[in-house]
Amino acid sequence: MKKSFAFKLLIIIWSWIKTAAILFPICYLLVSVKQGKLKYGYDFFEVDWRWALMISIGVAMVFVVWTAMEFSRLNFSDLKQYLKSRQKHYYNYQSEADVSEVKSLLESFASANRRWTSSSSIDGFILSKKNPYFIKDRLTITWIEGGLEIEAKPIGMTFLPDMGRNFKHILKLGDYLKERGV
Repeated sequence: MKKSFAFKLLIIIWSWIKTAAILFPICYLLVSVKQGKLKYGYDFFEVDWRWALMISIGVAMVFVVWTAMEFSRLNFSDLKQYLKSRQKHYYNYQSEADVSEVKSLLESFASANRRWTSSSSIDGFILSKKNPYFIKDRLTITWIEGGLEIEAKPIGMTFLPDMGRNFKHILKLGDYLKERGV
């Protein structure tokens, strides 16, 4: 068995346990409201918590397996960032481009896509994307010698799997820059 397969399996199991632990209180609340036991004076341990545990494990399995399939579909190979919602990648320039040219390309990228907004900072550039269901992602782009450092992360719920969404943003931005010859 390859070491990378075992490492990915270990990350999947850890992410599954973490997501199930996060979802357990929500599932517990839903089960207790559905059963109606809390309004009759039952306390926390008398409500059927086993159903909540099984539901949270099942929902977490769906989330984590879906995320792992998205990462494998995108041919993600960096094991340090596997199944993480925060991604950091380096993009090397293909040509000699200056900062102002790259800034104008990033602004045109944001204006060409309707859900993207852009803003400039002292040491870099920030792109934000408004996704469905009130989730926002932020791409922070900083200039390093010979290229760009792109960090993508969700603004809100960083503890839930992101289905490879931030890695897709980085790939889309990298493809856009390659098409423009940067």
